[in-house]
Amino acid sequence: MTGATIDKKLTSDVANAGTYFVSYPSGDTPASYMTTTYLEVGGGGQIARANYSVSLNSDKIVVTNNTGSTWPAGAIARLILTYKDTQSESSIIASRYCRYWYPWLLDSSANVRDVSGYAAAVVGSAGTQTSSGQYFTSIAGAVSAAGPGRYYEVGMNQANFDLNSYSAIIHLGFKKSAPGSTENIFGNQQNSSMPGYLVAATNTGAAACYIKSGSTQNTFTQISGVFNGMDRQLTLVFDRQSGNGYTYLDGVLQETKALTLAGSTESTAPCRFGYYSPVATARAADWFNCHMYVMPKAISDINIQNCVDYMVLSRMPLNSSHLGG
Repeated sequence: MTGATIDKKLTSDVANAGTYFVSYPSGDTPASYMTTTYLEVGGGGQIARANYSVSLNSDKIVVTNNTGSTWPAGAIARLILTYKDTQSESSIIASRYCRYWYPWLLDSSANVRDVSGYAAAVVGSAGTQTSSGQYFTSIAGAVSAAGPGRYYEVGMNQANFDLNSYSAIIHLGFKKSAPGSTENIFGNQQNSSMPGYLVAATNTGAAACYIKSGSTQNTFTQISGVFNGMDRQLTLVFDRQSGNGYTYLDGVLQETKALTLAGSTESTAPCRFGYYSPVATARAADWFNCHMYVMPKAISDINIQNCVDYMVLSRMPLNSSHLGG
């Protein structure tokens, strides 16, 4: 996938809740683009997706400032929009460290299709799965042969890693509103005593992220405003050398956390999208652009910010130029 870069020199101040607009590049229409965007103003780096909005109107593109501060006149606003995918799957070559890459596509059996060339398909639960637009969808409800609950599962061989020996990158694209109560929606830590990783959606719309080593649960600072019914991309990075964990939202670093490694982080359960075993109820979410990479090298050996930016903006898997393998 490629993107359209649209620069504009602001002719007047854009206050909080104010807007500016740009014209479409020649030949482009609202239908040309996906919802993934990148914005920076005045060379200040990427603005968090929650702090601005983009409206693809029929005649122009309107950007709204939600940062709480003013974008000054004379600043260059750079907006990058992602074109919808026109690239053949057969031309995609992922890094050999890729465990899976699920853009959103379903196979003939309605299971989510891995197109990295390395992993198996995600297996759907209890019957036919559905996709909506450019998502694969987990459906809320009890999980049984009759449904209605539906989720997706990645086998242990694909989803497991031990942080004592390997570094890992997990990247998740999703659209989900804040639930009525906290829901565990992704991970292979399928009960409270099990090692592994876990992502939860809180009733305030925050993302709660965890990785458990032995009997020690490492808890990241919650990231607010994640589950707001819009496309969001969350990245978890775990470095075996430093023992640090990192969280990113829409490409922006949220936290660097020193992890306590008190044993293996390998789980004895598969990884599930939209399901947590003790509850036995699937959770609703639309998923897209989900990756996992496991490698024997340190994160310091690669440019992790470039990797995160690439996954967010291109919605493509990392390759050998990013990870060296």
